[in-house]
Amino acid sequence: MCGIAGIARRGGVGDADAIQAQKMGEIIRHRGPDDEGIRRGERYVFAHRRLAIIDLANGHQPMGNEDGTVWLAYNGEVYNFMPLREELLAKGHVFQTRCDTEVIIHLYEEEGPACVERLNGMFALALFDENNQHLLLARDRTGIKPLYYSYDGTAVRFASEAKALVQTAPRLVSPDPRSMVDFFALSVIQEGRTAFEGISELLPAHVLVWDTRGQPRTTRYWQPSYATKTRLSGEELTDAVSGLLTDAVESHLVSDVPVGTYLRVDSIPAWSPQSLTITSTDSTPSPPVSSARKKWTKGFMPARWRPVSLLTTMRWRWVPATSWGTSGR
Repeated sequence: MCGIAGIARRGGVGDADAIQAQKMGEIIRHRGPDDEGIRRGERYVFAHRRLAIIDLANGHQPMGNEDGTVWLAYNGEVYNFMPLREELLAKGHVFQTRCDTEVIIHLYEEEGPACVERLNGMFALALFDENNQHLLLARDRTGIKPLYYSYDGTAVRFASEAKALVQTAPRLVSPDPRSMVDFFALSVIQEGRTAFEGISELLPAHVLVWDTRGQPRTTRYWQPSYATKTRLSGEELTDAVSGLLTDAVESHLVSDVPVGTYLRVDSIPAWSPQSLTITSTDSTPSPPVSSARKKWTKGFMPARWRPVSLLTTMRWRWVPATSWGTSGR
């Protein structure tokens, strides 16, 4: 994961905003131990903490386009960035890195804010367009990557974690009684809200656009559709799901660092071992740089059966609890 934070201000950012953005970056430094960056423009300042996965040497953020008019701070991974990159190359775009970050920048140049509709992945991003003087915040379709923001009438502040906003601008926030009631009564805070008045969660599949003049506008760019019905036999459905699972695994293996996987077991006792036999494929390609792959299991589940992941073949199998181990597998 990475971490993003920043401020966009109607009348232009000052030194105090730059210091505040830098502090927000420090607060979320655990999200990105490999690199850090600050970008200050006339009306915005972005901070970024990087966990390097692809193009380790050239993926510094915030990242700009060739003429410095579009700047991006981004957390996540776009799994279809390679075909998008080829498409953009064919249209004449020139790339300086192999990062998916740069793909988003050039895709924005082609399609504007609607570019997020083309992204298949998990992401939270902040982009400032200096030509049009507007801020774009966006979050992936299912909200895997977090993004929080506040608006005080003159500035939008945002961060990957709400505490970065709370700790740097405490006068702008206070406890939200309604959220507190929801949490203690329902064990959940409603989507879009947080425990603090003045801080909102950008909803999954939404973008926020602010032209630094009026009010920020949030719109939904995607929602699932159940209009198309599928008429397939059980065997055809099995093949279709297997194909989708294989494609998903392959897209997640693109990396310039060793790749690991895990199976979350907190809800497994409610299911039978047979229903949890998930098979990908022995032909799934290895990541580019993972010559020394490790295999291990770790967990606690007082039940008869426990899952063991075989990372070499990406295949799940079940073994008796008596053979359960914690290392060297």
